[in-house]
Amino acid sequence: MIGPTILPHHAVIANIEGVVTVTPTSEEAECYVECMRIHETTVLQHGKVVRFGHHHAFRFLDPAVDEVLFSWHYTTLSVALIWIVLVVLILVNHWYV
Repeated sequence: MIGPTILPHHAVIANIEGVVTVTPTSEEAECYVECMRIHETTVLQHGKVVRFGHHHAFRFLDPAVDEVLFSWHYTTLSVALIWIVLVVLILVNHWYV
C-alpha cells in the first residue's frame, strides 16, 4: 500500500493455526479494527473492517467461516429448490386431473 499515512512497514498480519492477527509495527502506524485504533496485536474476526492509515479499508473474511456459511447457504438453497419443484409438480398434477 502507498499513501501519506502508510509507513513502509506499517503492520504485520499473521495467520497462526487459523487465528489471524494484525499488529501495528510502531506507534506511528495507524491501524484500526471496526473504527477503533489498535496499538497491539489484535485478533481479527470474520466480517470486521480493518483500516490502515486514513484511507485503506478492508473487510476480513475468514475462509473457514466463509466455507461454513457457503455450505449452509448451498444446503438451504437446495432444500428451497426441492420444495419449489415439489409444489410445481403437485400443481401441474392437480391441474391435469
